[in-house]
Order: sequence, then structure tokens, then C-alpha cells
Amino acid sequence: MFGIMVVMLVAVGLYQLNQQQTLEANFKSLASERGLTFLAGDLFTSARVTGEIDGNDVTIERVAHKKGKTSVAYIKVSVRPSLALPSSLNIAPEGLGASFNKLLGWKDIIVGDAGLDQRAYIHADNESDVRALFGDAELAMTCMTLFSSSRYNGISDGAVVMEDRIWNGSEAAALLPTALNIATALSAARLRPWQRLAAAHGLSLEVQRSTIQLSGQVDGMALSAHANTAAGHATVEVTVPATLPASLRVVSGRAAGAVKLGDPVLDGMVSATGAPIAVLRSLLRDDALRGDLLSVVHAFPGSRVEGRRVLLSLPYASSLELESAVADACRLAAALGQRAETLSETPPVATRPQPLKN
Repeated sequence: MFGIMVVMLVAVGLYQLNQQQTLEANFKSLASERGLTFLAGDLFTSARVTGEIDGNDVTIERVAHKKGKTSVAYIKVSVRPSLALPSSLNIAPEGLGASFNKLLGWKDIIVGDAGLDQRAYIHADNESDVRALFGDAELAMTCMTLFSSSRYNGISDGAVVMEDRIWNGSEAAALLPTALNIATALSAARLRPWQRLAAAHGLSLEVQRSTIQLSGQVDGMALSAHANTAAGHATVEVTVPATLPASLRVVSGRAAGAVKLGDPVLDGMVSATGAPIAVLRSLLRDDALRGDLLSVVHAFPGSRVEGRRVLLSLPYASSLELESAVADACRLAAALGQRAETLSETPPVATRPQPLKN
């Protein structure tokens, strides 16, 4: 009996060794074919494949998932898109895991695509950004391929994740193209609003790993924009085409020390500081300017006017807001410039000479 047990243990060990060797051979072959790096396993770690394909970071590895009292081996392919995703974005198939997240207070974002809303649980810190992103019909259709197989597929921690039951490691070759396709579609959809903006105004566009930069002139005004795709935030700066007080600052809300402008609407919604006070009142207390000022400073939290700069702060990649928000910032800068020029051309009010005193 003891001999039979020994033979069985040896047979199991040889089978596992053969499976591991086959997996490593398939990993090596895939790494060589795709220009990736193969990392051999040891007693404590499994073999992995890492590298970059068209700007996307790729990791292929063996993982295990508990099923009852046993562990089931899976091949896991993770692809981080060339344009970094917010780490808070989480997309998973609807199921027990998603239901547990909802019990913890995570909200399932409805993006307006019937397929995704029915099949996927979507969570992120910035809801408007996600809705705008998946308002791209091409991207929504591409992401549906995530839910055609494993319940472990999804997007988490800034990466597209696809998994399949492992037999010999060749499964990775089938998963990788799909994961790359989704990652590429995500980057393209997040970039499209900025490409449209650049094309509309003839702006220079530069894209790096987690940043997008725009620069150029819009209606004679200098414009620059910087978007951090990982943080999910963008800032647009437009230079006012006129001289303004360097100490001028206008922000949303009421702050201590703010100048009373004498406009009930503005005094209740924004705070203006700077000197000379008389110049600030003359500059900002204008019916035509009021709406333009509120459409930027009050409508977009964190936006402000500093000296000659109109600074627009907004969620990154919100295609529903980006172009119109930038148009609002440009309109405010132009209005401030026009108002400053009008005041500079207004002759001083004549005063009656005072009699000399003895």
C-alpha cells in the first residue's frame, strides 16, 4: 500500500512538473513573438511575461481562485492602456462580487448603454467622466467583449484584466489581442475630445503616458491646457488680451476680505480680491460680464481668475463639457479684455476747481 502511495505521489509530481514546463515553454514562445520579456519562476513565484506593446504595459501570469475547498488555476492577462486610466475606475460583470460592493456603498453608475448597464457593474469617483467616456458607442461595444467569458474579467486598478482557466499556458495568446483591443479603444475614446478641440482651433497637441497638453492661440488669446489622465483632472489657462491688476483674484463662494462689488448677484456667488478696489469694482460690476464670469468661476469648482489668467478646472475627458467649457473660458477672457479696454478709453470725470484758501 505504501509503495502505491509513493508511486501516485511521484506521478502527480511529474504531471505538475510537466505542466509547469509546458506553461513556461508557451510563455517563452509568446514573449518572443510579441517582443516581451519572459521571467522564469522559482520555488516561490510562477513564471511571468512582462513588457510593452504599442505603449500599453502588459503582464501575463498564473493566478489561482478559490472554488470551495480547492484552488483553480487561471491565466491572467493585464494591460494598462497607453493613456493611463483613473485608479478608481472599476468595471466587473454583474454578480455576487458586484452585489457585495453595492452593499459596501459603492454606486453602480448607469452610463446609458443598454448592454453595459445590464451586464456590467461600473464604479468610479467621477461619475460624469465615466458617463461621457462610455457615451462613445464604439468603446461601449468593444468593452462588451469583457463579459463574454470569465467572471474575473474587467477593469481594475487602471488595467484591463482578462482571465481563463489554465491548461498549458497557450490561453494567453488568445486573451492578449482582446485585452489590447479594449485598452487601445479606451485610450482612443479618452483622447478624442481633446483631438476635436485641437482640430477646431488649430492647437498643438502632445500626448504622453498620463498627460495631454494643448497649446496655441484662440481668437488672438494664448491658450494652454494640461490634463492628468490618471488623476482624472484637467486645467485650461486662457490669457486675457489686456492689462489687468496683477493682484486680481476671483473665486467661487464668499471669502473673508473679499471686495464688495455692489452687485448683489456677484457679491453672493463669488469673491474678488486685489487692489486698487475702485478698479476692481469698475472692472467686474458689469451686466454683460456677469454671466460670462459665473459660467466659469461658479459653474466649475476650482476655476478662477488670477491677474490676466482665466483658469478653468474641470474633470478630465468629459466630452459632454470639454468643448463648451473651453469656449466659456475664452469668452470670459475676451470679455475681461474688452471691459478693461473700455475703461482705459473712458476719459476721467472732470471736477470743478476748488477756490484757493488763504
